[in-house]
Amino acid sequence: MKTLILSCSTGQGHNSASKAVLQELRRRGLPCEMADTLSFGGKRASARVSDSYTDVTRYVPLVFGSLYRLGEILSSPNRKSPVYLANTRYAGKLVEYIVQNGFDTVLCPHLFPAEAMTCLRQRHGLKVRCYGIATDYTCSPFWEETDIDCFFIPHRSLLAECVRKGFAPGRLAVTGIPVSEEFQRKTPRAEARAALGLPEQGTVYLVMTGSMGFGNAAGVVAALAQRMDPASRAVVMVGSNERLNAALGK
Repeated sequence: MKTLILSCSTGQGHNSASKAVLQELRRRGLPCEMADTLSFGGKRASARVSDSYTDVTRYVPLVFGSLYRLGEILSSPNRKSPVYLANTRYAGKLVEYIVQNGFDTVLCPHLFPAEAMTCLRQRHGLKVRCYGIATDYTCSPFWEETDIDCFFIPHRSLLAECVRKGFAPGRLAVTGIPVSEEFQRKTPRAEARAALGLPEQGTVYLVMTGSMGFGNAAGVVAALAQRMDPASRAVVMVGSNERLNAALGK
């Protein structure tokens, strides 16, 4: 078994799940590798798609929401979407890489590689095992049009939704979202606070915005500041959002 994990640079959740699986496979001594799917279309293409996705979701979320809802309307297991067609463009380079390096198993923690693999299996007759890994607590649009052997989902409550969208029950496995083994390690509170430069006493509020810095974190912190006592602290994870970081600095 030689596994290729195809992640995507549109956000870090997919990469984090990919790295967790990679870590576990290597711990078990299994040959494996992780790659950015969009890089097979060229580094510029990967950067362009990633930057566009980040900007739309972060700064014009209403547009992203409209596109997402449109995707839900168009999504169907009986026809191929524009998302599928876009990901067939780099399929030729991807199949060469898979064959030349002898991979027999491909894991897809993102829709884009799953769409590319669907093209390779159906058009090119690529004979490898292919599995999807959901990193959202919903069945995102277009997953049902992919040709994968099994879809690993975060929670059993999603089973009905996935079946309703066209997945056969036998192609679904409830596994949870992969996380690094580092999350299994427990550090005493006093030791952890000392390492992070936090006061030993008092309440610490953690505001998490995701890797791209979503949400009105500045407003949340401002509201917290009015309620916090002098011994409390607020820690904000801003991700790559420089605007948010600057706003909080003010």
